[in-house]
Amino acid sequence: MEFALKYDRVNLGILAAVFLKADAAEIVAYISSKPLGKYARRIWFLYEFLTGSTLPLQDLTSGNYVDLLDQDQYYTLNPAPKARRQRVNNNLLGNRGFCPIIRRTSTLREFEAMNLRSRCQEVVANYSPQMLKRAMSCL
Repeated sequence: MEFALKYDRVNLGILAAVFLKADAAEIVAYISSKPLGKYARRIWFLYEFLTGSTLPLQDLTSGNYVDLLDQDQYYTLNPAPKARRQRVNNNLLGNRGFCPIIRRTSTLREFEAMNLRSRCQEVVANYSPQMLKRAMSCL
């Protein structure tokens, strides 16, 4: 799992399926072997997040917080709520019931560079508020 988190894309569906089949005792042993390791903490958080089960581990009381997802590779929540138990910034875009993972692809980066928000604001500024209100009510 550590290798997958380091070198593959995060796929919550696959991780959830793996966690259902994995031996929780092996996961606890792995996390206990390096409790302050960033990948161990991410696996710990994801296990509890995806399964809804709490592993028999003590909450961490030291160590820096790590982001769950790399902000350079994924669109993430910012600021992210802190998962104090694992000392992880839960920057996922959703919750256990619905959590999209959106990668920052080169195509999406190009759209970011276009600054579409300001372009939309310029277009909207050319119309009266009354006309926009009528258009919005029709939509």
